[in-house]
Amino acid sequence: MDKGDKLYGFVTSGRDISTLDNKAYWLDAESFADVETEFFRQGHWDKEGVKGYLALPCFNRANEMITVELTEDQTVVKSTIGKATELLRYDGAEGYTTGTLGKIMGGGGTQISPNARKLTLLSGE
Repeated sequence: MDKGDKLYGFVTSGRDISTLDNKAYWLDAESFADVETEFFRQGHWDKEGVKGYLALPCFNRANEMITVELTEDQTVVKSTIGKATELLRYDGAEGYTTGTLGKIMGGGGTQISPNARKLTLLSGE
């Protein structure tokens, strides 16, 4: 990819992203357009759809999008995301809990793995 190319990521609103090396799931323009076509309807993202398609970890709510720019030319790895699973537990008020539940994520999207030290944040918190 070339200096100035943009990458896009879904994150949890309010979670510290000041160190971009902790953000492993990046989309190039083509991959982002694919996700947008599948999961953006009437001005809103289907966050669960995005999470499943990109196999995002449980701590990533996919309720905010960030944009970064490559600060220099680099070779990146572009991968198709396979199926994944995770374990979740929901705890409610007054001691209610679901216990541990398995969640299957279908995957199918693609991700880009750039050198995180060669990125600069353009938008997002």
